[in-house]
Amino acid sequence: MKARSFFLALALIACSSPGSTPKGGLAPGSSHLELSYLLGHDLYRFSFQADQDLVVARKFLGHDQVLEAQVDRSKYLELLQRASDILGKARKPANDATCRAPFTLSVQDGQSRLHSTGCRQGDEGTGIGKLARDAEVLMYFKK
Repeated sequence: MKARSFFLALALIACSSPGSTPKGGLAPGSSHLELSYLLGHDLYRFSFQADQDLVVARKFLGHDQVLEAQVDRSKYLELLQRASDILGKARKPANDATCRAPFTLSVQDGQSRLHSTGCRQGDEGTGIGKLARDAEVLMYFKK
């Protein structure tokens, strides 16, 4: 039940998030990375929006934005590459009944978009926890 409400919350956030990407894709040189996951009873979301030389990162807890910062583009590109690598691996979808730690990861780079949901428990979530930690650490580095 908790996982089902998580995915419903993600759908609502995705539909109502400010600065969401247009349906036609992003402008050349732009990219977007978003990671959402449930930890305990809290929904966390990291959103990175890159346009040319400016990269803006936002951290949300539930529906509330708790942090916004400009981040170093080269470090962001490393994070974006790692997220793309994780998305490239085959993954089983999260099972509502057994997954207590679901996640959603999406990357949009120009016209291409990769998206995956899964469970952070076991082998499936390998790399997601580290990606989340690195995303948060990146937000505290000065540009």
